[in-house]
Amino acid sequence: MKNFNFRLRSFLLCLLCLAGLGVMTGCRGTEPVRTVSIVIPGHPWETEGVEKLWYSVRWTYGSGGGTVFVDNKTRNVEFEVPLGANLIVCAYPMDDMIPFGALIRPESAGAGVVLNQDSGFLADLLLGIDGRIACSVNFEKLEKYAAESTPDFRLLDSDILVTDILNGKLSEKSFRVLEKVLVKDLLFYPGIWESESVHENALSVLSDGVAPDLELALGVHRYLCVNRNLEIRIVVSRDGVFKYERPALISGLT
Repeated sequence: MKNFNFRLRSFLLCLLCLAGLGVMTGCRGTEPVRTVSIVIPGHPWETEGVEKLWYSVRWTYGSGGGTVFVDNKTRNVEFEVPLGANLIVCAYPMDDMIPFGALIRPESAGAGVVLNQDSGFLADLLLGIDGRIACSVNFEKLEKYAAESTPDFRLLDSDILVTDILNGKLSEKSFRVLEKVLVKDLLFYPGIWESESVHENALSVLSDGVAPDLELALGVHRYLCVNRNLEIRIVVSRDGVFKYERPALISGLT
């Protein structure tokens, strides 16, 4: 009889635990959410008569997120995120080019947030660390200090910035601006070469094939010559400058 009573109490206790779990799960499932819509702007390479680019979009609100493919006919994407959560969005043209991004706060307007390349630099940095830490950053302070430091966020020392974010010591001193690197005597095919960056002008290369002198940030710089359907990549590193060419990622004239 005692064994029967013990088994009955154990069975009832299990039922109560399962009921409690169901209530918790139901509450989690009904957490208030808001809809955020983003707009991918026109890319510098998308000149008249040139095929539009597709995008790989990564996003996180700390405890959740994901990646979505965006075809070259789509420029608006919607996300559902918890009502009080920060949102980091980064759209990578052709999956690996300079990203467009946004750091979206709960109090920001949730409709038609237009991405840009400078916020893309910051968003890309934050997506490289733990999502919960990234979304706990004060977005307003981050963008304010960055904008006060340089008009081109790619010149920021990302190592110092990420270290201070991870250590919870974000301040004006976190935004060290690196010097541009002078790049001379690069050879290009003659023609007009469009930069992927909104901060760089197109290159006009004459028949001698010598490009104008360039001042570039550390990193990868891509240029497209539509008429030749070629892309040239310039890699600027602390070890030197490297250049290589390949067929364009987009098909050129449509």
